[in-house]
Amino acid sequence: MGTPCCGLGSSADGIFVGWNTIQNPAADGIGVGKNTYNTNTAGVTLYDNAIGCISASARVNSFGVHIYDGSIAYDGTENGPEGCSYGFAVTPGGTSSQLSQNAAFNPATGVLGDQSQVHDLLIQPLNQYGVVQLSECTACWASTTYAGVNPVLISNANGGVIDGLNFSGSDFHSGSGATVPIIDIEAVGSAQGFQHIMFTGNDITCMFGGNCSAPLVKINGTAASYPARMIFNSNHIGFNDEAGATTCSLGMAISGPGTAYLTIVGNDLNDCATSYTVSGNAAGGINARTLLASNLGVYPFFSQDNPANPTGTTVTSGYVMMGINKGFTPQTSGNVTITLNGNENNNTVGDGVHVFLVYGTGTAPTNGQAFTGTACNTTAPYFTAISGLNSAPYAIVCNIQDLNLQQNYWIDVAVQAVGGGTASTQSMTDTVTER
Repeated sequence: MGTPCCGLGSSADGIFVGWNTIQNPAADGIGVGKNTYNTNTAGVTLYDNAIGCISASARVNSFGVHIYDGSIAYDGTENGPEGCSYGFAVTPGGTSSQLSQNAAFNPATGVLGDQSQVHDLLIQPLNQYGVVQLSECTACWASTTYAGVNPVLISNANGGVIDGLNFSGSDFHSGSGATVPIIDIEAVGSAQGFQHIMFTGNDITCMFGGNCSAPLVKINGTAASYPARMIFNSNHIGFNDEAGATTCSLGMAISGPGTAYLTIVGNDLNDCATSYTVSGNAAGGINARTLLASNLGVYPFFSQDNPANPTGTTVTSGYVMMGINKGFTPQTSGNVTITLNGNENNNTVGDGVHVFLVYGTGTAPTNGQAFTGTACNTTAPYFTAISGLNSAPYAIVCNIQDLNLQQNYWIDVAVQAVGGGTASTQSMTDTVTER
């Protein structure tokens, strides 16, 4: 079958294609809107078509269902494409802003692709004129048995717009010992629009034994401010061990300075060795632009320590770090409260001490080092030693907002001797609570 079965012209409106068996397509098993633009191939319904790519050539070159332009209703039932290069592909293009292909699947359900050679579901505009939007997939299936095949790729590597995708109640799983993500979202092309993507109540699982070494869900944003406004809610992202000893290394990997306004709430991320990671966010990151809450396996940071008494200082001009070497790593919100309690001390009557609580990134300061980092209290507790009393208790409470998730921070104490003597801080307790 060398040409697609339908949707080649604007006259294709209202076509129903159902209950067919299509074997070894040379190109598209079913193609929709290949030669139309501006959503002119509309109203197409695809139902219960079994598309089998059995021959070697079909496995290398074929698309089961290929949407170029138009809006379709799709039900793959339990049949759908099997063994093709691409199971279900949405790849609009165009030649100009006036001749732009606009593709949507709404609704879609059933098998999108099974045991595909490249991707079970591919959403990727062909160029800057392609648009994918307002699409919904409910109770869909996109899964593989191959370790090196990621079932779902959503990408704007070629440019174009992706805006408004909704996946719910669907199954996405990997093959044994997968080395690539199950769901890979790549906003790496031009910043034309890559936003409003929702995954709700899906099962995203490593299956069939072995360890899935790649993140099960990867979100990468190098395009300016994209991907944006994505929601992951109530998904299981982990492993299904029904077929043997299955493990996973990483649930979600979020990277790139463009990733913005993520909502990751109420997911089960408890299975994998690491629930999630954040990287590539040095230029502002996803901190204040991310809500990450109430996920199994991801918990707010909390620690409480009693640092050893550091060596004091005689420095009266400027502040000296005490080098208590305590740290914290925000996990859920980047909003933390740091409390430091202790005694400030000067061994000389008439002389005093100032104390600041300080935080920063990079290498933690050592005892006696010049002041570095950011002071989080604006007023330093002050005490002057008197006869028979050379120390007094103090407490500092700091609320810090919008720190980068999974960034390592240190906390330290900066001390100044006022007037003379040796100033120090002793009997300390530091508490870090992520809010």
